[in-house]
Amino acid sequence: MKNRYIFPSVFFSLFAFITAFITGAFAADHNEAPAVMGEVRSFVDITDVFAFKSPQDDSKLVLVYGVFSPEVASTPPLFSDLARYELYVDTDGDVVADTTVRITFDTTVGSDGGVSQTFRMTGVPGGGAISGPVSNGSEAVVTTSGDVNAFAGLRDDHFFFDAIGFQNFLASPCVPVVGLRCEGGGSPENFFGSFNTATIVVEFPIAALPGISASDSGNISIWAKSFEQQ
Repeated sequence: MKNRYIFPSVFFSLFAFITAFITGAFAADHNEAPAVMGEVRSFVDITDVFAFKSPQDDSKLVLVYGVFSPEVASTPPLFSDLARYELYVDTDGDVVADTTVRITFDTTVGSDGGVSQTFRMTGVPGGGAISGPVSNGSEAVVTTSGDVNAFAGLRDDHFFFDAIGFQNFLASPCVPVVGLRCEGGGSPENFFGSFNTATIVVEFPIAALPGISASDSGNISIWAKSFEQQ
């Protein structure tokens, strides 16, 4: 059974590669690429990458990284010990990463057969390295170190997609009234609203990025990569 879990404040989506005025943008991919389908490689299939200023503190940047884990609807582990997840930030426009945040996971199986995971992030601007537990339930366990907040665990799928509205629009194009819904077509409904993704979130001061002196100026590009470690 799918459960709906929501990480507070994560409401804006972005393409897996983004250029922004330190704000946000959007996109999605959910386990349809042949090279990543299957129980093992699904762990490294990126669903979405999101970036936005923190609603609680606009001097901080929030990066959200979702992957299609084969276990998102049932039991841990949510992430693979054999995978490495990386977030890249370019601050000078040359499409070369000036900051790389690397995330790895460690899985422990208890004597009772219970599975738990911890994460480790390195290269976090303003924080260096940070480690904490992976959240497998509805309560988000956020790890804080100085000005950095970090999270890894099960969350509601962040990408809003009105499948019915999209299909009806393709069948009979119109000038939409709301979303892609035509006049009399009802309100948009989130097709992914009851599905989960394995999610990584990190929040840090924008001014800690190289070449960025203030949180209200400058352009950044953000992208992500995940892969099985050899």
